[in-house]
Amino acid sequence: MTAPLAAVEVHDGGLVTISLRDEIDLANAPAVRDGIIQALPNHVRGAVLDLSTVKFIDSAGIRLIFDVARATQIHGQSLCLAVPEGSLAHEVLVAVAIVEVVPVDPDPVTALRRLSAEAC
Repeated sequence: MTAPLAAVEVHDGGLVTISLRDEIDLANAPAVRDGIIQALPNHVRGAVLDLSTVKFIDSAGIRLIFDVARATQIHGQSLCLAVPEGSLAHEVLVAVAIVEVVPVDPDPVTALRRLSAEAC
């Protein structure tokens, strides 16, 4: 099994895209959370959490997203999720009302544009 934390891409303006893949579940959520937090040092202004290739997410993965949202808020950072509409991850996140806490866009490019616009 591959590691769920696939890549961290740094963009101009203090923004990052953190791409996750495969499954986020009880077995790997703590390690994934640690990897995400390490990718968000204080100088990062905002992050896109890209779930485009996540095939499965359980309650531990959902909790991880709420925890990351809380951590970014505490540190004055912005967070957007990139989750394709119609995907299982999108359906799960809508069902648990993550959209009330974190903006959700259909792809990482749109989410990054949203973060860039918030900086203006």
